[in-house]
Amino acid sequence: MARARFGLVGVAAASIGAIAAQPLNPQGPHETPSGPPGTPASALGPVFRFPSAADGPEVRITQVNISPTGLNIVGDAANEPSICIDPTAPDRLAIAWRQFDTTASSFRQAGNACSLDGGRTWHNNPVLDPGVFRTDPVLVARRDGVFFLNTLFVQGSTFRCDISTSTDGGQTWSAPAFAFGGDKAWMAIDNTAGPGDGFLHQAWNTAGNNYAPNQYNRSTNAALNWSDPSLLSGSAVFGSVAVGLDGDVYVVGQRSGQVRFTRALNASDPNASPVSFEPFAVVPTIGPPRSTGAAPNPAGLLSQIWIDLDRSNGLNRGRIYVQAVADPPGDDPADLNISWSDDEGATWSAPVRVNDDPPGPNNWQWFAALSVAPDGRVDATWYSTHESANPILSRLYYSSSSDGGATWTPAVPISPEFDSTIGWPSQNKLGDYTHQVSDLTGVSLAWAATFTGGQDVYFARIGPWDCNGNGVPDQTDIALGAAQDCNNDGIPDSCQIAAGYLPDRNNNQIPDPCENPCPPDLTHAAQPGRPGYGVPDAILDNNDFFYYLNEFAAGNLAVADLTTTAVAGAPGYAVPNGVLNNDDFFFYLALFAVGC
Repeated sequence: MARARFGLVGVAAASIGAIAAQPLNPQGPHETPSGPPGTPASALGPVFRFPSAADGPEVRITQVNISPTGLNIVGDAANEPSICIDPTAPDRLAIAWRQFDTTASSFRQAGNACSLDGGRTWHNNPVLDPGVFRTDPVLVARRDGVFFLNTLFVQGSTFRCDISTSTDGGQTWSAPAFAFGGDKAWMAIDNTAGPGDGFLHQAWNTAGNNYAPNQYNRSTNAALNWSDPSLLSGSAVFGSVAVGLDGDVYVVGQRSGQVRFTRALNASDPNASPVSFEPFAVVPTIGPPRSTGAAPNPAGLLSQIWIDLDRSNGLNRGRIYVQAVADPPGDDPADLNISWSDDEGATWSAPVRVNDDPPGPNNWQWFAALSVAPDGRVDATWYSTHESANPILSRLYYSSSSDGGATWTPAVPISPEFDSTIGWPSQNKLGDYTHQVSDLTGVSLAWAATFTGGQDVYFARIGPWDCNGNGVPDQTDIALGAAQDCNNDGIPDSCQIAAGYLPDRNNNQIPDPCENPCPPDLTHAAQPGRPGYGVPDAILDNNDFFYYLNEFAAGNLAVADLTTTAVAGAPGYAVPNGVLNNDDFFFYLALFAVGC
């Protein structure tokens, strides 16, 4: 199999245009004291791209845990990421991860970042709950665009999950709220539009569990309250959760050398107390599932057990897929298997091996992820060591199935090689999982690697972008005239407006900077000393724009609002709503970004 070709696209740089693309909170993480600030990410840079090859898709990879100026943060570690995407505006994404400010400690917090342009660029927010130990992040998106973030709080013998919410695409988050739970929880949301629409469901491990032997609970009111923890019918660990077409809840995990599946058919009933799970069924795999203690990730998992289902209107609608990394017979240490069920888990297919490398004693497949696209395509990514034949040198791989898991495209390497043992933060692991979401044209993956000489979180876009979710690549929509791109950045204007990336104050689906790309000066008589007026020279003009630009770029949100009554249509006044305030600052910021 031919290798994919690698090529550098460019390094994210601070500029007026880059600042304009950022959400409204410009603060980033503290630079790590053990490393000098402003260090370039690496020779590859925080953004690199793999051109289309004969044997694979085009892939773009962007570092997520970066400084406010787009640079790598030296001396920190970031791993175990989760991702969610706004269904109403697919260019709005969030990723959360375990953030270690220094590799000299195992103390971690809830790192998080957001993107308003489909993952092309990322804004690294402050940690969710500064100074508080948080780990095991899980992100889900409700069908109306609200994000939910589940994090594990640990203090002494106390283990609990807390939930934060975001209504602005991950730019800001609510304070964490109590949700019971425990170690290695996974969470899913009901987006069926049925009786259980919006219900949140979580299941967690038997260890690190203050409510043992109970492992499950739910919220029927958007995480305001959670039911008391209840039993699964047996137990399983290191797994995940999915919601079926009718609001049923499926839980998978591993126990005693088996992959196990259970379901609750009354999970969408708001009056069900408790939600009742059936006895665990065994999902067949080629060998027992791999757990912890393996060479590529000694103190962590080889992979979670993953579950997802076909929600399309095709022949396999409702098919449930379970993916596991298992130890096959012989000297090969780990393969990626998938099985499926067409009767809600009552019976299962024979397992299919997804990776196509020849067996070998150092051919580890690990950190697998699974997701199903809206049209039923099944996507798998994983790390593999088979090219290097060295258990610590891995590359990211991708394959897909368009026939319900029966056959898979040739596995394609989609990243450079990296050493999984670099940058351990007083823990001998790169976390415990990666996480991905599929759409009609590709996959969005949150994952961790060590390209910079330390552990970092990356976003990979596998396949072309499709920001409006119509199954047509953005570049094709633009080329055919089906979508407008007035600022010539390769992203349909309608997507940038929906994501909040560009303003459209008259709601005509044309970004304001494109309607009037170079308006007159921002000149209007101002009254010094007026409440909220923070510019010192009594004349409001472009100099004051740059004053505010500098304040915002430095993270100073304490400056008074640029507010003074303005007369719409007055000479030189080019902002349409009649009130000159911080919104207009960002209006002009966008204008400068396009060259005015």
